[in-house]
Amino acid sequence: MALRAGQLRTPLTIQHIASVTRDETGGEVPVWGAFARLMVKLDAAEAREYEALRRRVAEADFVAVARFTTGVTPKMRAVLGVIGSTGTPASTARVFDILEAVDPDNRRSELHLALKERDLG
Repeated sequence: MALRAGQLRTPLTIQHIASVTRDETGGEVPVWGAFARLMVKLDAAEAREYEALRRRVAEADFVAVARFTTGVTPKMRAVLGVIGSTGTPASTARVFDILEAVDPDNRRSELHLALKERDLG
């Protein structure tokens, strides 16, 4: 699938764990920092063109397609919407766990991210 610039119209911020702090009970709390800002095509995971990815990651809600970016891993998360100066998503933002990051044709031209929406409530 060749990506055209007009298809990539949804901004998505990829975040990684920048550090870990402790809460008042001694539990670890990740501090998220920006890794990359991508323009993506965001589709429901049920779309026919993502069947191979869906077979590998059945619980995915969405697939984000972007130009290839090195270093994106399932240990990261994706945020759709406003992020505050501290790296915390606004209450209206949608946060997704990255279940899989795939270069579908091994040509380093596209990156497909299998995403599962996280319930922040």
